[in-house]
Amino acid sequence: MTRQRVSSGPVLQSWDGADECLRHIALRQIALTKLETTLQTGIDRLKALFGEKVDQVAKEKKSLERDLEQFVAAHRADLGKAQSKRLTFGRVGFRRVASLALSPGMAWDKVLEHISKLPRACRRQFIRVKESVNKEAIRQAELSELELEGMGLELREKETFGYTLDEAKLQEVAEAKAAAAPVAQ
Repeated sequence: MTRQRVSSGPVLQSWDGADECLRHIALRQIALTKLETTLQTGIDRLKALFGEKVDQVAKEKKSLERDLEQFVAAHRADLGKAQSKRLTFGRVGFRRVASLALSPGMAWDKVLEHISKLPRACRRQFIRVKESVNKEAIRQAELSELELEGMGLELREKETFGYTLDEAKLQEVAEAKAAAAPVAQ
């Protein structure tokens, strides 16, 4: 069977149809808002229900980790040169980790100040600078096509479709829909 290409024109045929389409979009927006609210309420309930249990299990795990660390520290001589020991359910041990820490009374901005006084080669090595193109500044500079082309750029313009819902009408529709809904008893 060969594939058929279907070409169709616009579905909407009049401004009344477009207005009706906006009404349906508004109804979907109302439904989405209600669903998102219901979802968030459910998530909040689940967090409340399981939050305490999760906290308790996390506390127990932390306590067990502390107990294990204290035991291994007390029996460090049994580890040997490897500084670790293989057990049935994993490996325990110590490893050396180096990290930079601020000297007392120092702050990272002061460290940056000190580094900026070093020779240029050191500064480049010790200071991370992320450079990126400021597209907004280039666009607002109103450069000529030739200047943009010199930078490897071109200005492209396009139209994009958009719509705005009438919030007052949206509220009116929501209230009318709520009033028309049967009252649960």
